[in-house]
Amino acid sequence: MDTPLPEDTVTRIECEYNGSTYHYDLYIPVGYGSNLAAEFPVLFVFSPGGNATMGNMENWLRNKKWLAVMLVESRNGPWEPIIEKQKDNLLG
Repeated sequence: MDTPLPEDTVTRIECEYNGSTYHYDLYIPVGYGSNLAAEFPVLFVFSPGGNATMGNMENWLRNKKWLAVMLVESRNGPWEPIIEKQKDNLLG
């Protein structure tokens, strides 16, 4: 991406992988863009019904300055593609 994402808000991005399109909602904490040398922890959020959100973790994530990656299409079953996608996300 050429444009920095806004801080302290959730932004939806679209990714292409193996001919499929996936969407992620990203939360970028305050201070992320001005301190790129710092390490920010990341929480990957999945939901059994898809459209994952920060939910009850929202205030904690904001206060602790964690990045949040919420998967839009990921939901329960079939398990094989979900597990493969998680491995791709975690292992690069």
